Amino acid sequence: RARHSTLGSDHALKLLTVESRSMRDRLVQEGRAQAKLRHPHIVSVTDIVAIDGSMGLVMEYFAGPTLEEWPGGRHPLPVDQAMALFEQIAGAVRAAHGIGAMHRDLKPGNILLERERGRARLIDFGLAKDTERSLGLTQEGQILGSPFYLSPEQTRGQSKDVDGRADVFALGVILYEVLTGTRPFTGRSAAEVYSKILN
Repeated sequence: RARHSTLGSDHALKLLTVESRSMRDRLVQEGRAQAKLRHPHIVSVTDIVAIDGSMGLVMEYFAGPTLEEWPGGRHPLPVDQAMALFEQIAGAVRAAHGIGAMHRDLKPGNILLERERGRARLIDFGLAKDTERSLGLTQEGQILGSPFYLSPEQTRGQSKDVDGRADVFALGVILYEVLTGTRPFTGRSAAEVYSKILN
């Protein structure tokens, strides 16, 4: 959380803690993807700044917890509440896909909840892929994202085959989780989770 020294307004500031060319490029890619998105259920990026030699994204600030941190924990949400929340998240993903951007890391930890308004906000496009103009930051064979929410093609590390359907798959996993309070694919290791997703 940061305060604008002139305007006095609060913002979220995401700073790189690991400095490398590829990480800087990924942060810039994230900023560009999110800056193009103007949607009531996506947190806006307003600037990229350098602070003490580190790159950072300046974003809207919201104090609410993530869906993962939500006080209800692993308890299922009532169907009407879950569907209202899911409609907002799906609308945000639809808007991203509409400009050729995929999130590729949809999970409860990347969904902010504004409790006072009952709104969800999608954050963290750090793994976003612009289908119109990829920067080539993901190499074939790399597995990126959170294991429980990955699509089968993502678990195989087939980045060239990953498109908007990977986000749709993750949305299905999130909906399952909020309705049941459990994940559809679990395991003691990422490899075990991947095997269950594939089979």
